[in-house]
Amino acid sequence: MSEPKVLVGIPSIGTIDPMFLACAMELRRPPGTKVAIPSRVVTDQARNSVVEYALNEKFTHVLFIADDVLFPPSLLELLLAHSLAHPALAGIAGMVYARHHPHHPCAFTRKPNTPLFIPVKPEGEGVLKVDAIATAAAIFPVWAFEKVGFPWFEYLYIGNNRFTEDIAFCLKLNDMGFKFGVDLDLNLGHLGDRVPVKKATYLEACKPSIENPKILAP
Repeated sequence: MSEPKVLVGIPSIGTIDPMFLACAMELRRPPGTKVAIPSRVVTDQARNSVVEYALNEKFTHVLFIADDVLFPPSLLELLLAHSLAHPALAGIAGMVYARHHPHHPCAFTRKPNTPLFIPVKPEGEGVLKVDAIATAAAIFPVWAFEKVGFPWFEYLYIGNNRFTEDIAFCLKLNDMGFKFGVDLDLNLGHLGDRVPVKKATYLEACKPSIENPKILAP
């Protein structure tokens, strides 16, 4: 079996936060790894350009990292190892939490017989199989893109429901019967309005309070 060859794709609107830059500079990259940073392009087009390059240049995996995520130097190594250990999964992500209240986990299970998704509860450890993942920090084997075909990423509308480009991509694969994974032990930071959003932020937001009396702990 040939060695994995990873393309790191970092879609960006053109402004890089210094905290993200520090993480990116320390990211450990195996031999053969390349980085693509399509900037000042809408997100779905940026992701599609990364995938197209990966397929043309015979990469085995694509690691997408959003430019507002904080991650350890071992991010690529950890997610690649998971992908190789779980070859049937169409993608595996680190655990990222939404920037805005109530900061739900960006990994989802699907409501039966619908195209709708529900955030998972971040309980347990290891790789949890799910129906959809955000691409804030996620690795995909190239066969997942070959299954879907162009356009891999696009904003999707089903009835009154709007799906972001990453969840729409997962929906297409989930319709084919494929699953994804999220590493419950790989908790990443998400640059919010004031401080990076992490698991503790989500758990705090779940606590009942005078301001949010209907919010219940998971």
